Amino acid sequence: MGEAEVLLVQVEGAGEYGPVNPGVVVGREAVVSHDGRRGEEELEYVSIEHNILVWGLAAR
Repeated sequence: MGEAEVLLVQVEGAGEYGPVNPGVVVGREAVVSHDGRRGEEELEYVSIEHNILVWGLAAR
């Protein structure tokens, strides 16, 4: 069995309430978007479709 291929993308932007750190984890079978604020331990994880990857990240 070969190694799993995974792409991790993280972006930092300025939001209405301060810096935000959205990102996505892309694998062969799934794409998971995550959203959080700097300094917070909790993140929101959402499964998204491969074909809306860019839109899903921009919507965060």
